[in-house]
Amino acid sequence: MVILDIFNFNLFAIEKNNIRNLNTSISEKGISNVNQKFFDEQFIKTINFNRFNDAIKTDFEKLINKLSTLISENNNSQKIEDKTFMEVIADKQFDENGIFNAEGNVIVILKNGELKTDKLIYDSQNKIIRAEGNVIFSKGKQFFEANYLEYNVLLEKGYIDDIYGVIDFEMLKQDLNLDLILSKDEICNEGNFDLLNLPSEVRLLNSSNIRFKSKFGLDALKLNFSEIKRWRFKSKRIYISSNKWNSDFVSFTNDPFNEPQLYVNSKNFSGEIINGRTVLKSRSTFINLDNKISIPVGGRTISDNVSKASWGIGYESNEKDGLYISRSYRPIVKSENLIFKLQPYFLLQRAILGESNAFRAKGSSVLSDNKKTDIDSLDFLALKGTIETNIFNSNTSLETNLKTLNPERLYDGFKLKFNSLKNIYKATSRKDQKSKSNCDYSADEKYFFSEYKTDLGIYGSLEESNIYSSYGTKIINQYKSKKDFLTKNYSLIFDVGNFQDNSLENSNKLEWLDRYSINSSFTHTYKIYTPTYLPIIFGNEYNFTPNIIDQGISLKGNLSAAVNEYSNNKSQSIIQASLGPIFTFGYLKDKFLDYTSLSIIPEYSYKKGKSPFYFDDFNEDSRLRINLRQQLYGPILVGFATNLNLNNSSEKYGTLESKEYSLGISRRAYAINLNYDDEAKSVLLNFNIFNFGYKDFSPSF
Repeated sequence: MVILDIFNFNLFAIEKNNIRNLNTSISEKGISNVNQKFFDEQFIKTINFNRFNDAIKTDFEKLINKLSTLISENNNSQKIEDKTFMEVIADKQFDENGIFNAEGNVIVILKNGELKTDKLIYDSQNKIIRAEGNVIFSKGKQFFEANYLEYNVLLEKGYIDDIYGVIDFEMLKQDLNLDLILSKDEICNEGNFDLLNLPSEVRLLNSSNIRFKSKFGLDALKLNFSEIKRWRFKSKRIYISSNKWNSDFVSFTNDPFNEPQLYVNSKNFSGEIINGRTVLKSRSTFINLDNKISIPVGGRTISDNVSKASWGIGYESNEKDGLYISRSYRPIVKSENLIFKLQPYFLLQRAILGESNAFRAKGSSVLSDNKKTDIDSLDFLALKGTIETNIFNSNTSLETNLKTLNPERLYDGFKLKFNSLKNIYKATSRKDQKSKSNCDYSADEKYFFSEYKTDLGIYGSLEESNIYSSYGTKIINQYKSKKDFLTKNYSLIFDVGNFQDNSLENSNKLEWLDRYSINSSFTHTYKIYTPTYLPIIFGNEYNFTPNIIDQGISLKGNLSAAVNEYSNNKSQSIIQASLGPIFTFGYLKDKFLDYTSLSIIPEYSYKKGKSPFYFDDFNEDSRLRINLRQQLYGPILVGFATNLNLNNSSEKYGTLESKEYSLGISRRAYAINLNYDDEAKSVLLNFNIFNFGYKDFSPSF
C-alpha cells in the first residue's frame, strides 16, 4: 500500500501539524480519490501499531512499569506483550544520529500509564530515556510530578529530581490491575478483637465489676499507618534500580491541604519488592506536628502498620506496678499467613521503688490477693508475644504476657489469650459499590449501606480479663444499616463456655462451671433535627477537625436482653432499655466554644437471678448515662462521662459512678487524647492520624 511505503521511515512519532502537510503532498501527486478522513485514521493507526519498533515500545514499557513501582505493588509475573500500545504526541519531533527528540507538550501514552513532559530524549543505542521539565506520570489515582527523570533501560537504574506525588493505597489494585496481598478476599480490620469482652456483653455488666473497668488502660503509643489510604510525598531526589528505589530523605503527609499539619519525615527511605509486594520503609522516622514538635518514632513501613522499632511509655498498676517503657520491633516472622512478634517492657516504677505489688504469695491460692514483695533485676522486665494468622480464612491471634522474666515468679507471672474468628456468611448492600471499600462506611446522611454477617468464634484465656481460666465458642450474628437519617445496629450472640473464677458470694471460693449464654442488642439512632445552614464543602479553614461536624439532635434507643444458664443449675437474666437525646452543635472551626457534644440517656434495668461468678454478674441498677465533650479554645477539647445511679434501693443511689475524664488536642490531620478512669485509676493515651478520601490532586506542599 502507498501509505505503508510512505511511512516506512525510522521516526516513531511525528508532528501533528505535519499530518496535513503530508496529506497535501499526496493530493498534489494526483491521489485525489483518497478519502481525507479515512487517510487520517489510517495514519494514526499506523503510528500506534506499525511505526514503533517493538524494542522501543518495550523500553518505554519497562520505564512505565518501573515508575509504577514507586507508587504501587510490582507484578513480576506479568509479561510485556509483543503488541504493546504506545502513542507519542508532541509539538515537535526529530531524529538525530539515533537519538529521538520530542519537544513541547510531549505525551507518551502506554497501557500502563501516561508520561507528560516538556522535552523527551531517547538514546536508542545506549538505551537511555530522559525527560526534562514538568514531568508528570499518572495512572488512575496514582501520580507524581518532577523536574527531571533519567533511566537506563540496560542497567535498570535511574533517578528522579524534585519529585512530588500521591499514593492511594485503596485504589492501587483497581488503578494498576494488581493482586495485592489480602486483596482476594478483603478482610476488614477488626482491630485486636476480644471475643471474651464483646461490647454488647460488657455493657450489661454491673458498673462496679472490675471486668467492666479493665477495658481501660494505657498501652504504648501506637501509630497505625495502615489506616491512611492516601499519602502525599516529596523528595529532592529518588534513585530507582532493579526491584528497589531509595532516597536520602522523603516527606509524607496525610493532610490534603497546604500548609500540612502533620509530616512523616523519613531518612534513608526505600521501596523494595518483597514477595511480589512493594514495601515502603525507612530506617529513621520523625513525626512533625504543625512544624513545632518533632517526635522520633524509629523505623517505619508506610504501606502497613508493621514498625521496625518504636518506643512507648505507659502506666498500668495491677501487673506492671505503674510507669513503664516499651519497645516494639519488626516481626520476627512475617509472611502472608503468619506474623510473630515480641514486645519487651522495662518496668520503670517497679525498678525505682525496688518492690512489687503485682504477685500473690508463692504457694497461695490463685484467688489470693497480691502481696508486696522485694524484687531483683529480672523483675524489671516484662514481655509480650503475639502470633497472628489468617489461615483457613479465619482471623486468629494468640497473645502471651509475662509480668516478669524472673523464673521464681512465673507461678503468677503468665497470662494467655486466644481468639479465632471465621466468617460463615456475609451479605452487603451499598449505594456505590465501586467507590467504597468493603470495610468502609460513610457518615454521610444520604449514604446507604446494609450488612448482615454470621461469624464463628473460638476463645480461650488464662489469668485474663480478671477470669482465672476460660475456653468456649460463640456464634455472632450482626446486622448494620444506614438509610437517610436512621442507623440500625443489631447483634445476637450464642455462647457456650467453661470458666474458672472466684464466687460472687464467697470471694475465697473457686467456681468451675459451664455457662450457656444468649445475648441480644438492638440499637436505633435517628436524626430528628439538622440545621439547614450546614456547609457542604470541607476546606482548609477547618483546622480542628478532619470532617464537617454532623450537627443536630439525634435520638438513640437501645433494647438489650441476656440469659445465662450455669451447670450448677443457677441462672441470671436481664432486660435493659435506654432512650435519650444526643446534642451536637458547632463547626469546630472557630477558636472559642465552637463545638459541644452532649448525650443524656436514661437506662433502665430489670434483673432476675444472680451469677455464681463475680466476673459476669449483670447490672441491676438503673442509671443515667452522661457524656460531654466541649471545645475550650483552639484545638483543646475536654470531656467528662459518668453514670448517675437511679436505683433508690441501692446504697449508691444518687452517686456518680464510672467517672472518666478526657483532655485532647484536635487537629485536622491528627488528634491526641488523654483519658483517665477515676475508679479504675487507669489512663488511656490515644494518638490518631486521620485518613482523607479526597479525589483531586493537591499541589505540592
